[in-house]
Amino acid sequence: MTGAKPTCEACPVRHQGMFCDLGREDLRDLGRSHTANTYRKRSIIFYEGNPAMGIFCVASGKVKIYKHGINGQIQIVRLARPGDLLGYRALLAGEPYSATAEVIEEAVICFLDKTMVLSLIRRNPPLSLRLLRKVAQELRVSEERMLDLVQKPVTHRVATLLLALQQQFGETSPRGIRLNISLTREEMAEMIGTTAESLIRTLSEFRQRGLIELDAHEVRIKNPQLLATYAPAAEG
Repeated sequence: MTGAKPTCEACPVRHQGMFCDLGREDLRDLGRSHTANTYRKRSIIFYEGNPAMGIFCVASGKVKIYKHGINGQIQIVRLARPGDLLGYRALLAGEPYSATAEVIEEAVICFLDKTMVLSLIRRNPPLSLRLLRKVAQELRVSEERMLDLVQKPVTHRVATLLLALQQQFGETSPRGIRLNISLTREEMAEMIGTTAESLIRTLSEFRQRGLIELDAHEVRIKNPQLLATYAPAAEG
């Protein structure tokens, strides 16, 4: 982990994040108080159960957030990309971090101290509203995921996952929509509560049906419309 100090005013992803409309004075205060570091792949940003001393903003790279379940089984609850915040729900609730955050592609992560964040929230009603809306959206996604894990077959879950990754990380290429994120098959399985073997088998079935293409470290979606028929709840 190496030091860095990007400025908040010049941050290229600020306009797609929570701090998109902060005034110049607030941005300068934020810039003076934040710290930033470069994390290597597989580095841990914070652990489940750590006290929430602030929040983290992804300036570059990608991060997975996961929890440990029964018998130490891992469940990835979400992925974060540039512009996303980590740990804000725990900070707002006054609770320890409820999950572990691990870097999956080398990342620059900014840390924002608890005192500064709470001060910004108090004097910026639009920021407070965006945070509340974000928490509500994540609650909805969590409820839908729980329903999928309990009631939906693996085929549905894999299709839903691929469509969600397409929406968040998809890049158009001549051979289809490339998922621009480095996830292992085990990590993909951990996102939908199944085994790597079941995931690989389902991906192979989708490839045979002409829905996707597979390389060792890459997935491309060739027919998203047909893929969506395997996960009708993902439409709209």
